[in-house]
Amino acid sequence: AEDQDRKVLTYGNLLLKMSVLGRAFHRIFKDEERVGFLLPTSLPGLVAFFGLHAKGHVPAMLNFTAGSLAVVSCCHTTQLKSVLTSRRFIKLAELGALEEALKNAGMRMVYLEDVAKKLTLGDKIGGILASRLRLAPSTPAEKPAAIMFTSGTEGVPKAVLLSHRNITANRFQALSFLTIGAGDKLFNCLPMFHAFGLGICTLLPVLAGIRVFLYPSPLHYRIVPQLFYESQSTILCGTDTFCVGYARYGRPYDFSHARLVIIGAEKMREGTRKMWADKYGVSLFEGYGATECAPLISVNTPAHKKAGSVGRVVPGLEYRLTPVPGIDEENTGLLWVKGDNVMLGYYQNEEATKAVWHDGMYHTGDVAWRDEDGYYWYVGRADDVIKS
Repeated sequence: AEDQDRKVLTYGNLLLKMSVLGRAFHRIFKDEERVGFLLPTSLPGLVAFFGLHAKGHVPAMLNFTAGSLAVVSCCHTTQLKSVLTSRRFIKLAELGALEEALKNAGMRMVYLEDVAKKLTLGDKIGGILASRLRLAPSTPAEKPAAIMFTSGTEGVPKAVLLSHRNITANRFQALSFLTIGAGDKLFNCLPMFHAFGLGICTLLPVLAGIRVFLYPSPLHYRIVPQLFYESQSTILCGTDTFCVGYARYGRPYDFSHARLVIIGAEKMREGTRKMWADKYGVSLFEGYGATECAPLISVNTPAHKKAGSVGRVVPGLEYRLTPVPGIDEENTGLLWVKGDNVMLGYYQNEEATKAVWHDGMYHTGDVAWRDEDGYYWYVGRADDVIKS
């Protein structure tokens, strides 16, 4: 793993640092199963994520762009006592107001810089031994690995419990569809609080032996294309909005190494596809997912693609379409899915969990159309489609 400071983290260094930090975290968060995670996409963020897992703590990935009220609500929803962050990050991202709001809400702020300064000899020796002996907690696959939060567009953000099995299953589902290998380098500028930024863009490359370049913001439209070129990255994941920005401000050769560019989270416009083809000679592949599915549900690939569709459903995922009132088109309906990548449920919200489960299948809340070749086309959110 590499970042914009040109620091490189090898597997050996990651194991050592996460093991040392893990012991320090366990001393600080001893009686806390869940810990708020307020860090950017970066090497320190990567080490801290695995450091929490080294001693069995579950990171609750807080969306620092959502505003103070939403973040505090997420902390209360998951009954957090502490939030792990960085003084440098708080300063650079101008999150002073959020920091103050969390403190006022009773959260204990734990800063990575302070943890590093207070590492004990026992932390260091124990961490070295743990990394050499490959010691890890024997966590069941069904236990939570991360807590993600929904956008809150339908009310208060819900806490999505993703298990180790969910994240691992989705990784293998993605790799069975996408031809990604050790010769690739994935450029990840998506935030780790987003399911795609964490599961596909951070954990997949680290766990699958693929190099990854970490950058804290997808909104730097002039910097991201330049770093993509300089880092000789080959894979990029983003949204239609981000890709329009990169095409507008990037140089014609910035994506000359690009082999796979995947678009999700919002509908890709035909103009965006044409812009990238004309300027960079690069094809864009649209995908579809949900936080509750860790997140990938379907995706186009270089071998199997249809422009305008969101691709075929990934292997190992059962799916069905149910009728929507007012829509009589064949093979169009509400999309339901079932598989190892589908969440455990919403944290302490049995009512919301039951509302999206039926006969063991998860209701995505989206309307889709399936063509004769098995490609899916996103129609819209169910409530919006029914209203219109």
